[in-house]
Amino acid sequence: MFDKLTDYLKQKPRTVCLSELDRLYKDTISCLTTDIRTAYCQRLMERTRYDLGNMGVNEKREPLEQLLLAAEREICNLSTR
Repeated sequence: MFDKLTDYLKQKPRTVCLSELDRLYKDTISCLTTDIRTAYCQRLMERTRYDLGNMGVNEKREPLEQLLLAAEREICNLSTR
């Protein structure tokens, strides 16, 4: 039973929140209104998608993909408040 749980936890990547990845968001943006925070996240997602689209094949995409997912999660969290 514990083997199955351990395998499941190994497969599921740890979710990272936006404030862990983006210091500007953590220190400044997170103190602002929900509308401004949402707009910041949307713009961050646009820039990140653009950067991902312009990356070479051999470049590391994981940090940008994590940033994109964290921004998406933050928007979801803000919309449920």
